[in-house]
Amino acid sequence: MTLNRSEFGIFKDQKIFRYDFATEKGFSYSLINYGATLTDVRMADREGRILPVITGYDTVEEYAQNGGCFGATIGRVGNRIAGAAFTIEGTTYKLEANNGPNNLHGGPVNFNRQVWEGESFEKDGKAGVRFSYTSPDGESGFPGNLKTSVTYTFSEEGEIQIDYKSESDKTTPVNLTNHTYWNMAGLTGSETIKDQELQLKAASYTPVDEFQIPTGIAPVEGTPFDFRAFTPLGRQDAPETLYDHNWVLDGEGMREAAILIDRPSGRKLTVLTDQPGIQVYTAGGMGDAAERNGRTYPFMGAALETQNFPNCVNDPDFPDCLLRPGEVYESTTIFRLELESGERRAESGELKEERG
Repeated sequence: MTLNRSEFGIFKDQKIFRYDFATEKGFSYSLINYGATLTDVRMADREGRILPVITGYDTVEEYAQNGGCFGATIGRVGNRIAGAAFTIEGTTYKLEANNGPNNLHGGPVNFNRQVWEGESFEKDGKAGVRFSYTSPDGESGFPGNLKTSVTYTFSEEGEIQIDYKSESDKTTPVNLTNHTYWNMAGLTGSETIKDQELQLKAASYTPVDEFQIPTGIAPVEGTPFDFRAFTPLGRQDAPETLYDHNWVLDGEGMREAAILIDRPSGRKLTVLTDQPGIQVYTAGGMGDAAERNGRTYPFMGAALETQNFPNCVNDPDFPDCLLRPGEVYESTTIFRLELESGERRAESGELKEERG
């Protein structure tokens, strides 16, 4: 695996670096330390054609100016906090509402808007970057000085492992996730994910109210939220804007959570996590700001956000998301890229990269 670091731009007088990784198997990965962001992932289809399978931009200015959180690390709290407020140990903390009455992804200035320290590494045939950032007490309204590291590790065989770790000197909610949009057909500027098939290892989900706040836990059987078998994301009974919902994953510990397949190309993504839930957002509300592969448009990709449940800090029936002094928050998610079983993998000499 080759590793290259180069200057990507300047943000508020701080240098932004890009880390590029390439493998002999035809996979390539890129990261920047602005937002600890995964900016590019490319892989071959069954014919050896290499295309990007995630959305992204080519300049730090675009990441700073546009929404969508393409590929970014999300924190302190991914997803929604109802009423943009929560109470811990008798103290109520007010946050900025940036999603109707709710706080979404930590607010308008969250982890994806910060410059992280980055340190690259190579070990045992793998390579990656460890990003670190300390969120000061009171930042975006959250209590405690929160030290966080996010470590991306890449393999020759198409595996992306993300390890999260946080510590705080005050009790604070923590729910970290990655917000990459995946399109396994390969992005060239017009493909939607409606025909791509999703399987979720989840017999339940969290229904929501008019403000996208969960109202409890319900079975998926007999609903448009049943993806226990491979089903097109654009199924006939799907909501008009498809999905922006959390599923309650079966089992505990590190396990398979989701599989996304594009049948024509043979590209397959398997998501593994130790988290209790996964938010599937199918980009139904995307605007028209151009990204590197053409433009943004509804249903251009699917964000598969491993996480605790939305509004977990305010719902005692959901898994605890409070990090207390002396405790360590740790979580791992793996994105595994491959071709469908039985398909021919192109040899390195047969690979042909196609720019979107």
